[in-house]
Amino acid sequence: MVNEVIEYLKPFDGGVYFDGTVGMGGHTKAILDASAPGGRVVGVDLDYNAVEAASDNLSSFGDRVKIKYGNYLNIVEILSEEGLSSVDGIVIDLGLGTHQLSSVERGFSIELGGPLDMRYDSTMGISAKEVINRFPQRELEVIFRELGEEWRAKAVAREIVKARTKEEIKDAHELSTIIKRAVAKSLKSSKVRMKIHPATKTFMALRIFVNKELDNLEAFLPVAITALKEGGVIVAISFHSLEDRIVKTVFRRYAGKGGYKAEDRWSENVELPCISILTKKPIIPNPDEVRTNRRARSAKMRAARRISHGD
Repeated sequence: MVNEVIEYLKPFDGGVYFDGTVGMGGHTKAILDASAPGGRVVGVDLDYNAVEAASDNLSSFGDRVKIKYGNYLNIVEILSEEGLSSVDGIVIDLGLGTHQLSSVERGFSIELGGPLDMRYDSTMGISAKEVINRFPQRELEVIFRELGEEWRAKAVAREIVKARTKEEIKDAHELSTIIKRAVAKSLKSSKVRMKIHPATKTFMALRIFVNKELDNLEAFLPVAITALKEGGVIVAISFHSLEDRIVKTVFRRYAGKGGYKAEDRWSENVELPCISILTKKPIIPNPDEVRTNRRARSAKMRAARRISHGD
């Protein structure tokens, strides 16, 4: 949804922007092109491979772009390192990148398999392998149901625990086979036809869990809104109903439609920012984009502009 991002951000010459999920650099490149000749972008990613790829892809822009390893949650510290306290625009794309799906080293892809890791940064936190082989059945069920919205969560968790009693589950292909077997058993009585791979929702739930994606998003948005200059725009693209719900809820809160949470006011001396929601309903990809990129079909984009309290 590059065109839609540019439409709402409206990058301008001399503007400064933050790309919290730089990936291969697609959105960053579009922002740099639209803000030529003097616009700048600070891009970050938790995936070292993405940082290297984006740095290579965007090298022609010279000092107009800075690509860094980091978590978008730390936007204030990242901007401070670049001598910045605020920006004119922020974009965050929560989708799984091509560079991750095409990697066989971390087990993101159902089709390609590979070691069960699923972390964006394999040096942090626990891997999907540890979750699958160590967590009790009930905890697995909760993860699959709540984060993957998998209605067969109990059957999948039960089949995983049964399989791991024989030997450790080591790779993504093995896990997808186990899940497929569990789903097949449950479908015999439900008569439900599958439109997606049977392991899709479970894999998504594991990825969200090990990377703490929902927690990071919910903590990031209030800080990001604070880091916007007045008139600055934040754009968030989500691919999961739970992500979209978080974006919608936080935007409404800062637009004065939901009430601030107590923890939003971290200091009595800090006036909380206010935003105007630019997208009454989430923007979805046009049919042409979905035809060329099937993964875009579930994308939802929301945008908001920081305003003064008197606007």
